[in-house]
Amino acid sequence: MASTKSMPDKAFYKLWLSRLIWIVSIQIAVGTALLYFGLVPYGSDNDLTTAVFYACSAATATVFTSEALVSEPAFRIYTSVMAQTGTFLFMMCTLVLFGPFVRAYNISRIKQGEPSGAFNWETPKGLFGRLALYQLLFALTASLSFYFLFPVSPYKGNLDRLYLALFHGFSLGAGAGYMAVPNGFMAKLAGHAFIIQSVVSILTCFSVLGMPVMLDLVSPQSLRERLKTPDINWQAFTRLSILVFGLIIGFAAFVIYKAERSAVFTNLNGGEAGIASLFSTVSCLANGYQNFRPAVLGTGTSIFFLVLIIIGGSFFSAAASPFGLLLSMVLFVRFLGIRNKKFQNSNKFPDWEKLYIPIMTIACFMVLFNLSAWLLLLNSGFGSAEALAFNQLSYFSNSGLLWEPQNSPAGLQQIIYSVSMTVGRFGVLVLLFVTFIRSSKQP
Repeated sequence: MASTKSMPDKAFYKLWLSRLIWIVSIQIAVGTALLYFGLVPYGSDNDLTTAVFYACSAATATVFTSEALVSEPAFRIYTSVMAQTGTFLFMMCTLVLFGPFVRAYNISRIKQGEPSGAFNWETPKGLFGRLALYQLLFALTASLSFYFLFPVSPYKGNLDRLYLALFHGFSLGAGAGYMAVPNGFMAKLAGHAFIIQSVVSILTCFSVLGMPVMLDLVSPQSLRERLKTPDINWQAFTRLSILVFGLIIGFAAFVIYKAERSAVFTNLNGGEAGIASLFSTVSCLANGYQNFRPAVLGTGTSIFFLVLIIIGGSFFSAAASPFGLLLSMVLFVRFLGIRNKKFQNSNKFPDWEKLYIPIMTIACFMVLFNLSAWLLLLNSGFGSAEALAFNQLSYFSNSGLLWEPQNSPAGLQQIIYSVSMTVGRFGVLVLLFVTFIRSSKQP
């Protein structure tokens, strides 16, 4: 059964956010030092801005293109370890911070006869091991998929192929579509490998939904409870997360399919075009893989890709389905009419009806931040307005999809994108901070 202890106070949230900010900052600093001082070789561009850019990219699980991922084994290990560590930290922190709200809501639903579920939002101590095991199993499953199904390998022999599969699998487990083969899924052979594209799309959906939802769906405990009481369903949190994410995925894939069926997908049959559309959708929302250049898309489809990238940033910027977590909480309060005395009577939290204030604050900040970065890049002559807008929002949302994947950023671009990736990664958690930790008068 879910814990019934009282809601934590503001010090709890301040402590965990402070821990996360400090640890990620240290991670970026250490990662930069390893690259800049040559401890991890990553090619000939051994300058400080490039080292910072790669360190921020790895720590925030944002995809980047680099020949070093193909040619430097140490750099591949560095990137994978940094991305996994950063993703785990954000997953852990997000689940801990949002756990009390979902746990308090689940208590009232359990009393009404709903299943308790396999994931009951435990204390941080109990959560750490389960989350680590979940991430490991997910990464190994993805690695096996790449080992048997990915058709392109620059290496010879089974051991090299296994190493490549592990790198790609653990990268996908971190929510980052790093590729250690030239051109990745844009290569002709991989671009037509629709089985692995289907598997990657499904695994990405599982990753985005997050551990709480997946355990509620497939755990033996949940299945036993449903067998005993067939008329009960999954937890409301699980149902709402799947419904919202399923609608987004289905609608987006259909729009891309219809828009590009006679253009980018003209040489594919209906089934292949459908798989490619789904793969492109999850790439925008989460993993950052590219199976074609966005520059070849029509204007309408390009704008739609940007919308998906922004939506993806809203739930994957904290890497533990905070879209499901945060949006579920907002929907519970604003649209489903749910009230909980723990929320209403607590003087430690603002009124849930005022949640739109910090949401709008963060939205305005996001617009102004990206607009300023875009104008600076445009004024410096780094490319067309359309390409720079696409790349800026992609980096801010921790996607890493590029308008032209061959054109890697350099100099001032790297500085702006490094800041954008880091700020974007903390987006949901900043919203939490503004909502629950600001000082306010006691009623």
